[in-house]
Amino acid sequence: FTRFVAGSGESLVDFVYIKDVVQGFLKARTQRAIGGTYFISSERALTYTEVYETLGRLLGRNPPTLHVPVALAKAVIAPLELLYGLLGKEDFMAHVSTVEATQNDRAYSWKKAYSDFGYKPEYSFEKGAEITLEWYRENGYI
Repeated sequence: FTRFVAGSGESLVDFVYIKDVVQGFLKARTQRAIGGTYFISSERALTYTEVYETLGRLLGRNPPTLHVPVALAKAVIAPLELLYGLLGKEDFMAHVSTVEATQNDRAYSWKKAYSDFGYKPEYSFEKGAEITLEWYRENGYI
C-alpha cells in the first residue's frame, strides 16, 4: 500500500472488475458490435484519493495523506526503480511510469456498449476490490 500520493490525487481512474470484462466480451458477440470500438468500463471513474481510501478501509489501514509534488515523487522513485532492477526485484509502485500514469485522467464511458449490445457493469470498484482482496487473503498473498 502506498505511503504517499503523487500530486493532488484527483486524477480519475477507471478500474473494471474482471467479471464485468468477461460479461462485456460475451455480450459483444453480436452482429451490431462487429467492427465497432467499445469501452468495457466500470460504473464510474474514481479519483486516486477515493481508490486509496477504499483500499485502506478494506485492508484496515490508513490511506495515504501525504501529498508530494510529482517531480519529487519521480526523483525519489527513479533510483528505487534502478536498484530494484539491479536486484532482480519487482515493485509495481516503484516505477516513474506509474507516477506519471496517476497524473492523467483515465475515465471511459460504457454507454455505447450498453446501447449496442446491452453491456452494463455489475461490480463497483469496492465490490470488485473486496472479492479480489479476499482471493489474495485465501491464497496467502496478504
